[in-house]
Amino acid sequence: MNAGVKAGLFVLALGAVFAAAFGVGTAYDDEPTAHAHAEKYELRVIGAPSEPASRGELRFVVEDHDGAVVTDFELRHEKRLHLIAVDTGYAGYQHLHPTMAPDGTWTTPIGLAPGVVRVYADFRPAGGEDAVARTDLRIAGPVASPAYSVLRTQRVGKYTVTALGDLVVGDSARMTFEIGLNGAPVDDLQPYLGAYGHLVMLRDSDGAYQHVHPEEGPAGPAISFAASAPTSGRYHLYLDFKHGGVVRTAHFVLEAAAAPGSDEHDGQGGMDHGDH
Repeated sequence: MNAGVKAGLFVLALGAVFAAAFGVGTAYDDEPTAHAHAEKYELRVIGAPSEPASRGELRFVVEDHDGAVVTDFELRHEKRLHLIAVDTGYAGYQHLHPTMAPDGTWTTPIGLAPGVVRVYADFRPAGGEDAVARTDLRIAGPVASPAYSVLRTQRVGKYTVTALGDLVVGDSARMTFEIGLNGAPVDDLQPYLGAYGHLVMLRDSDGAYQHVHPEEGPAGPAISFAASAPTSGRYHLYLDFKHGGVVRTAHFVLEAAAAPGSDEHDGQGGMDHGDH
């Protein structure tokens, strides 16, 4: 278990005030389709399904700012690369762990829904800093556009998961998730990737990304995180937890508001990588 708060990054449009809050000064471009890391790591797709499939294969490489394929990655949370995929309707969330060939080609089975699927590679190159490279895949077929309202309680099979706390713009706030099974609290969660829970936040307006790891604590029924939203607006939160040998994901929708008396940034801010 990793002690303390483990924060990722919002990929798009970094606001310096949020970089200062997390102690790292990496900058990002405000460009929705950009591979947004300041060192310009790119996720270059070699092969992917172009039509909806129950299970196709995604192949890609990560390239540095010189266009060289990165082949040396540090182990982080038991894996060398975490791949997050979600469609622009914020359904079909997947947290995958591809395998890498000696030439740097990563391969993973993946299920893709029609429309645009956002893919985020979350990694740390050897000797470097935590980074995220993003690309979008376009999949043929009719696109579903679900309407979301604030969602704080989610049923995942026989489990009920409730989000407690509020996202506050530019200010670290505690978010706690309580997990129950058939009406009883779950107090025997199992570690997943070195922690009792993993939280991914995506900004509704543009898919800006943050990966947060929990505070040190017992094996349930509550998992707590310190999270901060860079701008006001709607966010999708995906909580991974493991119980009974199975990893499950609960999807929440929350609104972030500026703290009273605060001077919110330009509305396009993002967050950089903290200690992931």
